[in-house]
Amino acid sequence: MDTAKDDLAQAIVSVADWMKANGVRLPGDLAAKIAELKTRGAWERQIWNDVREFYGNEQDVGAFIDSMTGTIDEQLTRAWNEGMRLNGLDPQQDMTPEFEAQLQGMIDEEYNHVLDFAQAIEDARAEGTPVQNLRTLGAVGRTL
Repeated sequence: MDTAKDDLAQAIVSVADWMKANGVRLPGDLAAKIAELKTRGAWERQIWNDVREFYGNEQDVGAFIDSMTGTIDEQLTRAWNEGMRLNGLDPQQDMTPEFEAQLQGMIDEEYNHVLDFAQAIEDARAEGTPVQNLRTLGAVGRTL
C-alpha cells in the first residue's frame, strides 16, 4: 500500500475500534469491510516486513519461511473466524470438520507459494533489483 492509503486505512480501523469499544454497533456490511481491511492490513505489513528483512539478509531463508507460514496460518485463520462471527457463528463452537478442511485447504494453497516467493526474493537481491520492486506479489495479485 502507498503511505496515504495505508494511513487512511489505519484511521478507519482506529475509528471503528473506538466505536466498538464504546458500544457503537456498525452495520454488518460495514463491519465486514472494516474487518477485511484490518486483516488485510496486518497481512500486508507482516509480509512486507519479512520481505525487507529477508532481502536485506536480516533473516535467513529458514526464518523467512517460518515467518511466512506463521503469517499465513494466523491471518487466514483470523479472517475465517471474523467471517464466521459476521455470519452469526462462534468459531469455537460452530467450527465443523468441513469448515476446518476448507480453511486448511486455503492455508495449504498459500503454503505452496512460499518457496517460490523466497526464491524470487533471492533472485531479485542477486540481480540488484530494488526491494521496493518486490511490493507487487503476483501470487496475491495486489500491491503491498
